[in-house]
Amino acid sequence: MAQHTRVSSRSDTPGRRRWLARAAVSSALLLAGGASAYVRIDSGNGPVRHHEPPTAAGKPARLLGFTAASPPSSWATWYSTVNGGVTWTQAPAPDGGFVTDAGGALWLVSSPTSRRLLRSSDNGQKWVRMSLPPAVTGDALNVPGALSTGAVVLVADAPSSATSAAVTVLTTGDGGATWSTLARASFRGKVGANVPVAAAVAGNAVWLGSGSDPVPQRISSTGKVSTLAAPPGATGIAAITAASGSSSWATGVATGCRAGKASCSSAQSLFATSNAGSSWSPLALAATGSAG
Repeated sequence: MAQHTRVSSRSDTPGRRRWLARAAVSSALLLAGGASAYVRIDSGNGPVRHHEPPTAAGKPARLLGFTAASPPSSWATWYSTVNGGVTWTQAPAPDGGFVTDAGGALWLVSSPTSRRLLRSSDNGQKWVRMSLPPAVTGDALNVPGALSTGAVVLVADAPSSATSAAVTVLTTGDGGATWSTLARASFRGKVGANVPVAAAVAGNAVWLGSGSDPVPQRISSTGKVSTLAAPPGATGIAAITAASGSSSWATGVATGCRAGKASCSSAQSLFATSNAGSSWSPLALAATGSAG
């Protein structure tokens, strides 16, 4: 059985320090991050291989890390490295989950069953559980990053009906002590319980997408909600990331069920926009081989 773990990486470019990836690990995982850095984690007692580009004098060390949990335990372990994987440190974590570096701290959104938000101000050595507004308690959570204003963004979506999904976007400027509602959005179709919507933050905008709706949305730092164009042929948005308030990439899902067939097919394509979502262009992906 595959070992499932959430894996995270960040770029050391100011304002772009987003933890990048999650993955299911069976034999190996290759993770790209920043300026061509990667960490390969092999299952069992296999080697950890790494490549780290030259670091300019005075530039802070790159921090890479991931959480690993072993059910049914409610605790996990946080592994981190500042030298590209040559050495690792570990510390207890309250739960496995997704980690984001935003607003000068690490934010851990725990596993879907516990739905907790935790914060660390010492690179994951200690974690503090944050209080959430009652209106989003029990919602699926996502911390995609921080706006150019420095406000950390929290996206919460509740289990939805068969026709629409409600999403609340909140911000904090005091490390999670208080939260303010930036905007509310909705998507067509049903989103299952404990399934966070796709979200990304860059510059002065929050980008949102849902697997049940091909139309992404963009929220400005003032709370204005804009409905964007749908990527061509997409029936939903599986993932979204952003480089700025006007540039973004989205993974569009196209699902179809042929008449008389018991099963459906699903295909994913990568799209890009440089005009704040007014239009999307498909990107061709080159075939890649395995990394040694």
